[in-house]
Amino acid sequence: NAMRLEALADAFGGADAMQTLGRLAERLGLAVDLPPGDDFIVVAPFAEVPRKGPPLGREGLAALVLETPLPVFALGGVGPESVALIRDAGARGVAVLRGVGGSRDPAARALAYRHSLDSARICNELLGPT
Repeated sequence: NAMRLEALADAFGGADAMQTLGRLAERLGLAVDLPPGDDFIVVAPFAEVPRKGPPLGREGLAALVLETPLPVFALGGVGPESVALIRDAGARGVAVLRGVGGSRDPAARALAYRHSLDSARICNELLGPT
C-alpha cells in the first residue's frame, strides 16, 4: 500500500505528525492518501467484506481516531446495527455504498442509517462514549 501522508503531516505538525501517522497507518495496514485541502478521512473496511482485506474493527478505528485531528468516517461492512459501535469508537459517522444501493428498498435503508446515527449521537451527547 502506497502512503502519502505528507500533506496531512504538514498541516498538523510536520515531521513528528508524519512519523506518528505513518506508524499508525502501518500498524493498521492502511493506505492513506490525502491531497492538500482534504477535510476528513474515510477508512475501510470497518467490518468483514469479501476481498477487501482485514477489517479494522472497533479497536483499529478507535486507534486511528485518536491519532488524527481530522474527522473519520467508517466504510465497509457497515450496517445500521454497527453505527453505535462506530460512533462509540470516536468516528464522526459512516459512509455506505452497498448498504443502501444494494438493498431492496434504498430509501428505507438510508432512513435506518439516519435513525441509527441520530440515536448514537444523542446517546453519546447524554451519556458520553462507553
